[in-house]
Amino acid sequence: MLDRSAFFQLSNKGARPIHQWKQDYRLVRIGKDFFDADGHFELTVTAKEADKPALVVQCTFTAHIHAAEPISKEFAKRFTESELWIVMLPYGRYFITDITTRMAIPPIVIPLGARRSKP
Repeated sequence: MLDRSAFFQLSNKGARPIHQWKQDYRLVRIGKDFFDADGHFELTVTAKEADKPALVVQCTFTAHIHAAEPISKEFAKRFTESELWIVMLPYGRYFITDITTRMAIPPIVIPLGARRSKP
């Protein structure tokens, strides 16, 4: 969702827009020698915390990961919650930068250190 006029007014007001970056990782499915996990990313740009967003970008990527069988649910869940961000974050960052560039607005680059906080 892009409110183009609100987005460009953020720059004209001289105040720096607030970028809220969210990440969520969850285990989706477990097989005998694989598991699937989703990484959901959301960027919201506002003038202030309570303002209506000028921009919201969301995307979800699914990783299909093979491992020696049998895969335990505990192992897959632990990997998803603690390590999957290393695999998925570059895709989320790339998508945000690419899609904002294609929207004909200044590209938004998510910092490399944008690791999510522990749940």
